[in-house]
Amino acid sequence: MENQENEIVIRQSSDGEVITPDQVVKQIEMIHDLYTRVMKRDLHFGKIPGVDKDTLFKAGAEKLNLMFRLVPKVDNRQEVDLGNGHREVKYVIGLYKVGSEEFHGHGIGSCSTLETKYRYRWQSTDKKPDKEESESMKLRGLGRWKKYGDKWVWMERSDNLDIADQYNTVDKMAFKRALVAATINATGVSDIFTQDVEDMPEFENGNGKAKESEIPFTLEDACQRMAAQIDADELRKVASWINKKQEWNEDDKHSLNKCYEETMAKIKGGK
Repeated sequence: MENQENEIVIRQSSDGEVITPDQVVKQIEMIHDLYTRVMKRDLHFGKIPGVDKDTLFKAGAEKLNLMFRLVPKVDNRQEVDLGNGHREVKYVIGLYKVGSEEFHGHGIGSCSTLETKYRYRWQSTDKKPDKEESESMKLRGLGRWKKYGDKWVWMERSDNLDIADQYNTVDKMAFKRALVAATINATGVSDIFTQDVEDMPEFENGNGKAKESEIPFTLEDACQRMAAQIDADELRKVASWINKKQEWNEDDKHSLNKCYEETMAKIKGGK
């Protein structure tokens, strides 16, 4: 009987049936129960600084689909040649009831090798740029200092010459984005979860971590993220996260502090 009730709860209006408020409440209770008893932070979902809602990961989407007995189906896949070896993959994923063609929702996701984390790599050099040159390159996202042990090494961003190695990764990422979007749409959890992982690539692996070589995080990136905040508390959270993300040299710290103070002044001035 319980299974039959759950079937009714998640049925969409595609068949013309209208579910009752009690059934909506039942579905919300089921989702909340899964969220609190089964799903784990940093595995099924994660918290991104500056975003109120939790971000749903692929593993979390799979748990929701398992509970509601939904299976993904590729309704459409496109591969676009962007030139110079680059490509973009787009998926439309539909979610259907297990053992039937009953449609419950769809999601669209895309990924391209032109995205920063796939297009570029950081290369260590023997260069020792002066302060003016290093500041200019850092602000343009072209260079940064990185500490190895007790030694600071100048890193420069370069094109990834092995871009074909990223084709499979890009395909999987496009599918994952479409699946998560479809799950949010089909299960009605947009009031709990968001899908803003593209703004924080380091969360895309589903565990809050990523390889340093895959994420060119620059001084410009950090300042832009702080400048995008409109709330003082959220700005403090983002600034704290940026400070812990990696080691910054003294010049970088000075620039970051300036960005923080300028953004905080704008926030307070707007009140």
